[in-house]
Amino acid sequence: MNQREDWRTSGTIARSSMRSVNRTGRILIALFGAGLLAAAGWDLMLASFHFDLREGYALEQGMLTGHPHWRFFQNRMLAPIIFGVIRHATGWRTPGAYQATFILLLSCFYLTLGGCLWNLTKRPGTVTFGLLAAFALNAILMRPPWFYLWDLIDLSIFTLLAWALLSSQRLWVLTLIIAAEIFNREIAVILAGLLVIDALLRRNSLGAQQAWRQTILGVALAIIGVIIIEGLRRALLIAEVGPARWPWVKSGPFFHFQIFINMRNLFGYKPRRLTNMLPQYGTVLAFAVWLIYQAMRGISGKRRAALWFATLFVAVFIFGYAEEWRVWLIFVPYLILTLAMPPVTAAEWRAQSAAPLSADA
Repeated sequence: MNQREDWRTSGTIARSSMRSVNRTGRILIALFGAGLLAAAGWDLMLASFHFDLREGYALEQGMLTGHPHWRFFQNRMLAPIIFGVIRHATGWRTPGAYQATFILLLSCFYLTLGGCLWNLTKRPGTVTFGLLAAFALNAILMRPPWFYLWDLIDLSIFTLLAWALLSSQRLWVLTLIIAAEIFNREIAVILAGLLVIDALLRRNSLGAQQAWRQTILGVALAIIGVIIIEGLRRALLIAEVGPARWPWVKSGPFFHFQIFINMRNLFGYKPRRLTNMLPQYGTVLAFAVWLIYQAMRGISGKRRAALWFATLFVAVFIFGYAEEWRVWLIFVPYLILTLAMPPVTAAEWRAQSAAPLSADA
């Protein structure tokens, strides 16, 4: 009996060791793959922007010293701080530190997306194809005229947002995601408003108490977000450098209200220009069609996320410059995750919708 027990114990230890080795191997492969995709993304950026990335160096450095291109950039401090820490810790010059920060942040996105894909599907093949598809979409949208390090952080944050909505995560998960975005970009205020709208739309499934709790939390996040955003701008801004570099560009409270420019450009394209940018236009159109389809297809686990991202799509068109292709990157993880997820029945969606009740109660 003792010999049999020794064999069983030895077998258990061996299986545990094999699982540990396999887990370590998967982690190493994931890190290597993410780094490889990120390094390739950097090379594509250099090929697309040529030497225009020097403006990116100047912007990140300027934000750390209080001299951003425009005032409304000054609160977007998360990426510049990471850039500054890497430069200080390594002693590298600005271009080298910028490259390291770029690759690090883009690697974090691929790792985050891979983890979310695995959590939703548990299929290695789906994870692989999803990451390659994300790389292809990033290559299309990481194009001139501008690109910023905070766009890379947005990729990770909106990956987590899409995953949290699709998997019906608890309210505190959404809260943390929105809170992190406050220090990256002011779109966090819109996300806080969506948290309120989401509570009102889902009041019957959440229950009155939970709906009020989510509504109050969304309002609080919006107010705190505005206070932090304006506080950082007032405390850190010394001077804008944009007016001196581009005196023909008017800055002011409505600088980033671009809907009329976008509408004019949308209906005023020349055929040659449209042909040259067909991959970008086609990608944005695909986002719009997929969002409409997911929002209108009925009760499913994807409809809630579709309503959030459809609202964001409209907001980007109103407040962003549509031909600044980086502004559409936030829809890349949503598209990848929703395409990868298996179909969800109405009964399964009702069960998922009820799950946060016990967690948040």
